Amino acid sequence: VHAVAQGRIDGGRRRNGESGLTAVPQRSRLLAGALLLVVAVTGTPSTAEPDIVRVSINPYLSYAPLFIAQREGFFAEQGLEVELVELRTSAMWLAPLIRGDLDVGAGPITPGVLNAIARGAGIRIVAGKELYDPEADCTFQGIVVSPDLARSGGASATILAGKRLSINRDSIYGYFLDSLLAQSGIDSGAVTVEDLPAAAELEALRAGQIDAFNCGEPWLSRAVDSGDAVLRFSAREALPGFQPGIVVFGPSLLEERPDVGRRFLLGYLAGVEAYAQGKTDRNLGHLVGFQGLDRDLLARTCWPSIDRYGRLNFEELNRFQRWLVSQGLLDRELGTHEYFKPGFLPAAATAGASRR
Repeated sequence: VHAVAQGRIDGGRRRNGESGLTAVPQRSRLLAGALLLVVAVTGTPSTAEPDIVRVSINPYLSYAPLFIAQREGFFAEQGLEVELVELRTSAMWLAPLIRGDLDVGAGPITPGVLNAIARGAGIRIVAGKELYDPEADCTFQGIVVSPDLARSGGASATILAGKRLSINRDSIYGYFLDSLLAQSGIDSGAVTVEDLPAAAELEALRAGQIDAFNCGEPWLSRAVDSGDAVLRFSAREALPGFQPGIVVFGPSLLEERPDVGRRFLLGYLAGVEAYAQGKTDRNLGHLVGFQGLDRDLLARTCWPSIDRYGRLNFEELNRFQRWLVSQGLLDRELGTHEYFKPGFLPAAATAGASRR
């Protein structure tokens, strides 16, 4: 764990005390299918063929460590060729993961993932991803409101009572909203909820069709920069310590190639460590290529907090499960031993998983 935390890889290809990061040659590959965008990067020449790992990815900042690990050659150093497959929702990557067409699903924790496990699917959570860190100095996920509503006064969520809000109710964001309202003593039924496409939300706010909407970076910064939206409620304040993001292994890594799974997480954690260096020229260069974003905007956005060891906050995850059951979205609450597979993260990280 210490070696990974210092940005080194067990393979010994980076020397102790070496400053900076070492890039390796890379190449791109496009897989057939309109929805599959795959980027494959090879490592240094080797007599052995690299093990291929197919990973779902989304163009959001919380996936940045995966892309950095690929660009910096951390996966290649582990003898892996990682293919990043763009699948926008867990509904799109869950079935391929269960079938073995994908090896790793990365994304938000959803009722679909937990229900699949409860119903016998051979997938398990192996690590945490982004988290709502109460000590962070910025917000990467929150609810923005119209300027008029922001000026209406009151610091609590009482200003949302009787208002129209765009949010996906049957998700972690619905959990965020209900937690926020409960803290102000407001019943969830006091808010009219719609689920508009993300691309339409800001215009709907401008037109007065909604009063608020939930969004994350970089769309959060874009909305605030427009002058038509004000960030009013932060997810990290409503749900401190909650982890909306997870890393899930399918049967191909859980049962058939567990050593490949362990090496994948070592490469990923090295990417997290590099990401944690912040908005360096090197990281900005990698992520401008990944997201196609304006460099200045990327430098101004709030980058999600990500646990450097991939640890899971079981207490918060189990609390989320209870909310899902109460909403009729989850068949039953799963035990930790049912949804989490130990043995892939470094032992020290697993031991400290529920530290918060």
